[in-house]
Amino acid sequence: MGGLIFAAGLGLNIMANHVQMTYYLALTIPVFLIAELIKDVREGRVGHFARASAVLLLAAIGAMGSSASSLWTTLEYHARHQR
Repeated sequence: MGGLIFAAGLGLNIMANHVQMTYYLALTIPVFLIAELIKDVREGRVGHFARASAVLLLAAIGAMGSSASSLWTTLEYHARHQR
């Protein structure tokens, strides 16, 4: 259930194309992952962490895939106007 909620939230975040909020989210997620890893290692639940991380990774790929067309056109625009 958490993976579905994460995928929906990340998908909406990417679809909104608000770069600053996506940047802040990208800064927050690794901090949260490190804190959860430390907690799960102390509790001896590394397998749980690995499964949960895999679910969230698949959810992130799905969320990016749902907005792939807009992400791709933004990337192309940026590449053409970078020069």
